[in-house]
Amino acid sequence: MLSLKKLGLIALFLLVIGGLSTAYWLTDGRQPPLGLGDTLQGFRLSGDSVDSRQRQEVAIESGRWWLIHYHGADRSSSIGRARHIGKLLQRFQNAPISSLGLIDPNRSDIALGMQDLDPGYPLLIDISRRSANRLQLGKGEDRVWMVDPRGVVRFTASGDFLLDDDLRQLMEKMLLGQVTRQDPDEAHLLGPGELFPQSNLLELGVDRIVSRLDLAREGFNRFVVFTADCVSCSLNSFLNRFHSSYGSLERRGRKVAGVFSSRFSPLEIARQAEEIGIEAPLFVSEEEMAGIEDSYFLSSLISPVVVIDTDSDGVVQEVRSFDEVRSGLAASGQSTR
Repeated sequence: MLSLKKLGLIALFLLVIGGLSTAYWLTDGRQPPLGLGDTLQGFRLSGDSVDSRQRQEVAIESGRWWLIHYHGADRSSSIGRARHIGKLLQRFQNAPISSLGLIDPNRSDIALGMQDLDPGYPLLIDISRRSANRLQLGKGEDRVWMVDPRGVVRFTASGDFLLDDDLRQLMEKMLLGQVTRQDPDEAHLLGPGELFPQSNLLELGVDRIVSRLDLAREGFNRFVVFTADCVSCSLNSFLNRFHSSYGSLERRGRKVAGVFSSRFSPLEIARQAEEIGIEAPLFVSEEEMAGIEDSYFLSSLISPVVVIDTDSDGVVQEVRSFDEVRSGLAASGQSTR
């Protein structure tokens, strides 16, 4: 007859075996993907480039942030995410961040769709799933990792649950320490103390792409923003008013830029600006500007054209309607013909 001690040991053994079996079944015989606190420093992830089919190896170096994304599920969302990450890298081109996209070798349709993207970072087909194994990722999965300069995973999530704007906010939070958009369920407008939206901007006349950070370094600290709501208004009328007010707007240490919604035609703006004789720097946003013209904010805008004053770091000091600023200039005796 077994002693109570032996029976206890047998029960403990069966409990451990049962737990391990359950864990093995739940994970399909594999460990969960690398998660928060895990380190990728020194990892070398490789694959065949989607465009050249040349073998390429990327070392996850310390001293930089890394945004690593693996594509193995939905084709459309994978291609859209890869393209959007390329735009984000342009926006933060002066920040110490790199990206790497990996594609499940069984998803040739995703690889084909990314062949002509040219997003500005490596997109590699994970031949033999070596990189997936290092990342402990199963077949047919999408996943994103944000790795800090020490090589430690600071954020990870399934790609199925990440929207494009989630990635933007993630990068802003990690790189800047502050996000420029609040909860979309709140009727929030850009206000004092917040960062001016980090949109990529096309400068008219010279065809260069700049970010708000670039403009801050160049001394711009007053932005006259023609929002998406202004598409229905008279562009010519507002350009004339902007032109007549430009000299007054630039006074008192202000350097002014005109910024237009992505819904405007750059060619039409350039044509009308040339006819009017505007020499002021004009920019067209390549995306909607958070807190100013997101679709759920349009109904509560203070004006279709707003004037945003910032400090040298791009932190908003004041947001007013264009008409309010013009009225104030007129009252102070400054010309706004």
